[in-house]
Amino acid sequence: MRPVLFLIIHGVQYGHLSEGYAADFIDRLEQRIPVGLPVYIRSVNWSRFIEARQKETFDKLAENHRFWLRPVIRLMAYLLTDTWWYLLSRVGKDVSDLEVRTVGLVRNEIDVFRKSHPDGLVILGGHSWGSQIALKLCYGDLNIHGLVTWGTVTYYLSGAYEDWGVPPPVKFWINFFNPCDPVATTMKENRNFKDFVTVIPISSWWRIGPIAAHLSYWKRKKMADKIAEVLQKQG
Repeated sequence: MRPVLFLIIHGVQYGHLSEGYAADFIDRLEQRIPVGLPVYIRSVNWSRFIEARQKETFDKLAENHRFWLRPVIRLMAYLLTDTWWYLLSRVGKDVSDLEVRTVGLVRNEIDVFRKSHPDGLVILGGHSWGSQIALKLCYGDLNIHGLVTWGTVTYYLSGAYEDWGVPPPVKFWINFFNPCDPVATTMKENRNFKDFVTVIPISSWWRIGPIAAHLSYWKRKKMADKIAEVLQKQG
């Protein structure tokens, strides 16, 4: 089979994110892939570019508000700034500073992979806001083969386009969706994508909170089994 790189992009974070945030998930995937197959699994951590500024933002704002508002201020300072700073570009620039640096991380991983494997296939994986980052990269010049998402926010952003957007030039898009997760969308809500995206339900049969549902994908056996199967079938 042709070599495959599966590159994982995380979503927004409520505080510090370890460089090894995806290590346990990667271990579960690798355990499901036969030894010797040229499947490489990596992750990028774009949160490290902004964590210090998020802390400074919270510290400064907390001084000016009533103390009982601090949980709300913390949410604003850590969760919303991820997306605001990613979307907000300087006057005269097409993309934000954060997006430039994040794309640089992804491009570097892909370049290293393709130097050793010129005929290799690249599949992007993304959770939450990371799925939107990955989707946008699929339209660029990186020659992305496929997309795998979980807890994706992408339909929320589709309405930014009058035509609701069009599918990217990739061979497949597999989307894991938990109906208990209010952040998640299937993308079949979008008429332009409904025949393009393959949705795999990740159901929670017990009572589960929205935050727990949004984070639960990383530990779900069904998702790890399916992703490992997809990676082995490429090339």
